[in-house]
Amino acid sequence: MNEFSNLDYVIKAFIKLGGSGKLIDIYDEVKYLIPLEKLNSYKSLKSFNGTISKTIEDNSKDSMNYKKYDLFKKIGSGKWEFTDKYQKSLEIMKRACNIRDVEIIDFDYFLDSNELCFITKKDIHYVMEWEELALFSGKISDSKISLVEDIIEINYKTHNNKEVSVNLKYTKTKYNKIMDLYHRNTKK
Repeated sequence: MNEFSNLDYVIKAFIKLGGSGKLIDIYDEVKYLIPLEKLNSYKSLKSFNGTISKTIEDNSKDSMNYKKYDLFKKIGSGKWEFTDKYQKSLEIMKRACNIRDVEIIDFDYFLDSNELCFITKKDIHYVMEWEELALFSGKISDSKISLVEDIIEINYKTHNNKEVSVNLKYTKTKYNKIMDLYHRNTKK
């Protein structure tokens, strides 16, 4: 199984918080997302919080610890948000969901290409940079879903008949959620 990194959990926490938050809120959201056995592997709450702070700083040009991805920017004492590039993807995702007034069931993101995939109760949505940021939405019931090693592959046609293929990081929970939604939406 493909285990998520601390960065995966931090990004998911930022998405759940709407793209920005105070460190204390980010810590709390990561604690909620991270598996209990991984959370319990930290010696103390201070150690956990330090690791999450370091993960944010390692991925921010605003920090002397900057290493690879420029995902976060500091907006005040103990406050961080996504950089503009990632905030735009999140805004597109929020607009798509607000239009349909639905709950987001799961989501995944692709750092190197500024792409974001999210799944609602009936649809799959894929935000990608294609000339400009674009949203490709289709029905989960019309998708072909397969598991290839540690990848969940979803092929679907958008509402305007474009063919889209999305590869998501595999976790058993995510795969089961997607398959459950697929089966619920394909029942006659």
